[in-house]
Amino acid sequence: MEKKFLSPTVNLWLHQRDFLKLSANLRRYLSYQLEFIDSEYDYPVARLNDITIYFNHSKSAEEAAADWNRRKTRINYDNLFLLMYDRENLTIDELRQIERIPCRGKVVFSSRSRSALPYVVTMKTTDNPQGEQCMDKDWFGMRTFEKQFDYVKWINGE
Repeated sequence: MEKKFLSPTVNLWLHQRDFLKLSANLRRYLSYQLEFIDSEYDYPVARLNDITIYFNHSKSAEEAAADWNRRKTRINYDNLFLLMYDRENLTIDELRQIERIPCRGKVVFSSRSRSALPYVVTMKTTDNPQGEQCMDKDWFGMRTFEKQFDYVKWINGE
């Protein structure tokens, strides 16, 4: 969409339970300082209190911290959207935590039917056994979720 990244969680990853903790207590977690730790990965990994953040698109801890700190100042708390993937065997009770998160829109892409949760969109996933369900890209660079969910309409409230 050629827009500036307004989320500090762009170009990194967290385990799903850590993402839920961060989302449920966003202001509190963003008040903490990143503490970079040694890991088996060839990219920076940091602790933010009790959650771990994996900066897989950063070359150094300095770059990761600069991107994180710059992007977290851009957050518009009155215009938040939560988008996540159900890929680590989250329970229904864990996914219900999303109900309490104040934001304009919530969507969870899942390969499992979660009809009790109105913000879960069941996706047909790729056949790639090494894939990440909704994140796999086709030859044209389009992710699976982009083919099955019109996120532009969702963001615009249509």
